[in-house]
Amino acid sequence: MSKQTLIDTLAREFQGETFTHFAVMTWASGAELATWKEAFRELVEAGALVAVEERPLGTVYKMADKLVITASAYNAAPSDYRSVWTTERFDLANWSEVRDQYMGKRTLMDRSGLHIEGLTMVILDD
Repeated sequence: MSKQTLIDTLAREFQGETFTHFAVMTWASGAELATWKEAFRELVEAGALVAVEERPLGTVYKMADKLVITASAYNAAPSDYRSVWTTERFDLANWSEVRDQYMGKRTLMDRSGLHIEGLTMVILDD
């Protein structure tokens, strides 16, 4: 089971809803459980899952408002849709303040617009 499968399951089953670690793990088979636990931890560390409440039986999470994909899924996107930000934007008044947030970051265009690594997109290692 890949991280991308866990990401897809979260997006399909829990988008817009809160959930616990346990609820997510019920979707994994016995052989997948260890991989999913590690992938879940990485999603939390990457900011793709946000803790919203602490309860006696565990933390309640929700999906962050970011595109979350694995590096292999990013690389599988057509080259016309992915790139690295290299354009200087001196036409923006605060460009010198925000330049480091954009320059050298991976980008991906999809139906909802342009996603920028670290701002609106999280890319996880496989």
